[in-house]
Amino acid sequence: MTSRADEYRLRAKQCLEMGRAFREREARVAFSHMAEVWLRLADRYQEVGKSQPAFQQQQQVQPKQGQRGPAGLAKYGSAMPSHKFHVGESVTLIPSISRNVSGGIYQVTKQLPHNGREFEYHIKSANEQHQRVARESELTKP
Repeated sequence: MTSRADEYRLRAKQCLEMGRAFREREARVAFSHMAEVWLRLADRYQEVGKSQPAFQQQQQVQPKQGQRGPAGLAKYGSAMPSHKFHVGESVTLIPSISRNVSGGIYQVTKQLPHNGREFEYHIKSANEQHQRVARESELTKP
């Protein structure tokens, strides 16, 4: 069982990781500030030591493995998602009639931030001059 201070430090680390996914400076700064707050909370909780806080906080129940939704995320939780594919990695685009895409092998050129549902990527085929935006669910490893 990890301490609350350790949990807060993990959240700070996750904020810094999420901040790296954004190109805009303001977004990165905001995540950095959130990480600082989590670290201050961790330090404050560490100082309290083993004594019980004056108030009781509600415990979050973590979902079991079978209660997880797509991409391994908790169906009702706030687990930090991460990109499945990395820049430079070759991926297969699943053919789609609705998008007029025949599919094929592409290379990831940029990871885009989480759009609220899933991650997106800029991908490029050697057979095309332009790049495409593809959702993570439309890509597989070759």
